[in-house]
Amino acid sequence: MRLVLLLGHATGGVAAHVDDLARGLPSSGDGPGRPGEGTEVVVATSATTAARWRERRRPDDPSGGPDVRVLWPAPRRPVRALRRLLALRRLLRGADVVHAHGHQAGLLAVLLVGGRRGRRRPGRPGVVVTWHNAVLGAPSGWRRRTTTVAERLQARGADLLTGASDDLTARARELGADGAVTTPVAVPDLPAPVGASAPPPGLEDLAPGTAVVLTVSRLARQKDLPTLVRAAGRLVRGDGAPSPAGPWAWLVVGDGDPQVERELREQVRAVGAPVRLLGARHDVPALLARADVFALTSTWEARALAVQEAMAAGLPVVATRTGGLPDLLEGVGVLVPVGDDAALAAAVGDLLADPARRAAAGRAARTAFEALPGPAEVLAGWRDRHVRLAAGGPWSPAGAGR
Repeated sequence: MRLVLLLGHATGGVAAHVDDLARGLPSSGDGPGRPGEGTEVVVATSATTAARWRERRRPDDPSGGPDVRVLWPAPRRPVRALRRLLALRRLLRGADVVHAHGHQAGLLAVLLVGGRRGRRRPGRPGVVVTWHNAVLGAPSGWRRRTTTVAERLQARGADLLTGASDDLTARARELGADGAVTTPVAVPDLPAPVGASAPPPGLEDLAPGTAVVLTVSRLARQKDLPTLVRAAGRLVRGDGAPSPAGPWAWLVVGDGDPQVERELREQVRAVGAPVRLLGARHDVPALLARADVFALTSTWEARALAVQEAMAAGLPVVATRTGGLPDLLEGVGVLVPVGDDAALAAAVGDLLADPARRAAAGRAARTAFEALPGPAEVLAGWRDRHVRLAAGGPWSPAGAGR
């Protein structure tokens, strides 16, 4: 079976998820008569995502990693964009299954492959589209209508449309994807963290006993990090939130939009809160081991990998009530309204001020994480879906699980 994984510009959890599929699917069914035997995986993506993939190359992988091809069209270079589109169409139409990740990739796959769900002509690959994010920033007017048309084309053109959270799946069904299902995104196997007694590089100046609030997030508007800084300011002032008993720091890990970073640094200086923007790091497990509380302020998330990693580390989590986060945290973490810095400060302050409550919340988070599907289960689920579509039969979610 030839499988093409298609995605555009991706740097965070989506890229990590596709990386795991690209590495795991060729070997996940090895053995005589197993469905994964003979699976060839090709990743078609953008130059920026391919570069990130090279950075994430695993030294223990003798193959050098998956076959990654830069075929994402670059609109600013029309001649190159056309060449890439033609090459991408040849690649997709020569596959048995095309699995597109994200709205842009999904639309591109449906348009380039052609045909409609339930009307597969001989030789046409099965098309899977996974929505990892909601379409944000187009609440009304012609932009909203345009995005709705794009979503509907995917819902009616893909043989299978899946969502990373239940709200995305509900949206797909609303637009005509009757067989849409929610599919989990598992946390990759993480390296063992450095012992909590050894401070991660760059944090040696933190005094012993300093409480640490950790946020792992791209620097993007969707992540609403200004709310985080305002909440930190409230903790400094004791404004409606319990003040931590001792020294504390709020660490933000991740890079992204340079303008967002400049604005955040200016806001941190103005507020005078102990918020540190650490940029991209490769030692997140060590930072999780050092942290006391994990917080996320996004205006929307699916089943955020960063939150799952924090749960795996046994950290209490405070996050916004949006998207798929309640699916992970309802009854386990603390959910606060989007944009409510007062609620965020109160929730974080309560946990920092009460070690017993913090420990109990961390244990509950770890227990909830252990009940989530793991990487092997996620790979097995995708292997089964891909094999069914490659065989040309109709997709039915009955019995396929989540």
